[in-house]
Amino acid sequence: MKKEKRDPKKFIPFSPNELITGIIEEDVPNEELNSEFSEYELSNGIILNIRSMVSQIKKTKYYTQDGEPVYIVDVMPVVKVKINK
Repeated sequence: MKKEKRDPKKFIPFSPNELITGIIEEDVPNEELNSEFSEYELSNGIILNIRSMVSQIKKTKYYTQDGEPVYIVDVMPVVKVKINK
């Protein structure tokens, strides 16, 4: 939505069910640009490397209060476990 057409006063909240029924594009084509892992060290010495992998992106007919389009994104976590010696 163009910036000059955004009007937060006209925003109407939507429910999760409305989002699902408001899907206008079921499988938006996408290209992964970055696939970095976040790394966490747990108190027991285990190191977790975690990243999210997108399996599907769906565009809805809805917009946020700021006029940004709302997408439904199906995400699958990828986890690598290392033991810190």
